[in-house]
Amino acid sequence: MNKGNIFSRGAVCFDFISDAVKIAVSKPSGVKKLIADVLYKDVRGAAGPEIVRVLVDFLDRRRSRDVTAVLAIPSHLVITKNIEVPSQDEKEIRDIINLQAGRLTPYSREEVIIDYVRIGSFRQSYTKLLIVIATKEVIHKQLALFSEAGIKVSRVVLSMEAIGGLVSQYFRLEVQDSPFCVIHADSTTTDFGIFLKNKQIFLRSISIGAHHLAADRDKYLGRFIDELKKSFDAYNAEDIETSPTLVVVTGAIDGFTDLEVMMLDAFRIPIRLLPVSDLIPRNGYVAKESVEPPEISMLGVMAPLVGPDTSFINLVPEEVKLRMALEERGRELIKTGVSTMTLLLFVFASFLSNIYLKAEYLRKLTLKYKTLNAEAAEIESDFSKVRIIRGHLSLRGRALTVLAELYDLTPLEISLGNMRLKDDGTFSIRGQSSSMSVVFSYITELEKSPYFKSVKTRYTSKRKERGVDIVDFELACELEGFLEGK
Repeated sequence: MNKGNIFSRGAVCFDFISDAVKIAVSKPSGVKKLIADVLYKDVRGAAGPEIVRVLVDFLDRRRSRDVTAVLAIPSHLVITKNIEVPSQDEKEIRDIINLQAGRLTPYSREEVIIDYVRIGSFRQSYTKLLIVIATKEVIHKQLALFSEAGIKVSRVVLSMEAIGGLVSQYFRLEVQDSPFCVIHADSTTTDFGIFLKNKQIFLRSISIGAHHLAADRDKYLGRFIDELKKSFDAYNAEDIETSPTLVVVTGAIDGFTDLEVMMLDAFRIPIRLLPVSDLIPRNGYVAKESVEPPEISMLGVMAPLVGPDTSFINLVPEEVKLRMALEERGRELIKTGVSTMTLLLFVFASFLSNIYLKAEYLRKLTLKYKTLNAEAAEIESDFSKVRIIRGHLSLRGRALTVLAELYDLTPLEISLGNMRLKDDGTFSIRGQSSSMSVVFSYITELEKSPYFKSVKTRYTSKRKERGVDIVDFELACELEGFLEGK
């Protein structure tokens, strides 16, 4: 799980499972995460409200209410099992673990939280696993105290896994491809873990710690060495991986200096004593005595904050995971809604701005051309008057021209008796002719003239007068250009 994003504003880690409260705070410093403060508080005999007050006072003093909260679970409060399952599919592996939960622990499946580390595959279809089991009662009790203090926990980690990752990072050149052992000593317990490439592959808790060795060394020293041997034997019996090539002892190791030779004789493996102050990066305000108090290890709450960015174990209850997922989904929906509304407002504002600019431009144009409209209307009126006058002038003399044209086109065989011009430009001619052929020839000549068009015969009639044939006729036509000029 990547911690880079969730720890970007700092983080706080808690451990108050035993008789004491341990708290560490980290703050980002460039690309690094540094321990900014630590607290150890003995709460033996204290009630829940008193523990809540310790948490609240510390966070208020540090102004760390908005940072990510992590709960670290020590190894002695979990059950670990190394098993092999006949599958390599993640869903099938999870189903097998859920079915075997009743056989792995004295609790029912509903009473425990189970997670696992996938160690590796063998025999083509089998998978080796490290199962980590914690009771819901223990986890819920701690989460309830957090809730009373107004703190939201994002992760519940196994402290030994975080310690192993930090040690692996410290000795990365020496333990690249081979298992290594980490022995973490605390006040009343010691964790024995085997790791391979940042993965925890074996874990055993020993109920002897630095306080026991300091109080009665003769009584507990032999038992302590025997428990370490049993842990090595248990690891080898599981046939998980090859034997470790390095043993790192860290935590509360002030009294372990002379044990280095004894452990080297017992295990025949290189031993390294690693002080917490060398392992943990911290800012200048955190004293060495704060990260290495006598007979107490603060490493369990500091390692999850400054260790590598990956971990495999998360002991958050499923119902809490569901609630956190719903809350995260709600936050994403709110972000999406806000982004959508912002976009719509931006589009709407752009639309209104465009309308306003065009309206303002139209208003300016209207003001600019308002005087021009009046001038244009006056010019148009004058132009109409000029056009009427030009038409009137064009008609002057037209009648004489038409009569002259008519005179030139009328043959001697035709005598005109009546001519009439109507307002619509229709011109009618009445007359007499000696024959019908002369009338038709006359019509043809009129049509050729540029002054007459659409020449038609309205009627023709024959009669005799004094023994001579006479044809009466009436022609109708339009005068070319009469209406345009008018």
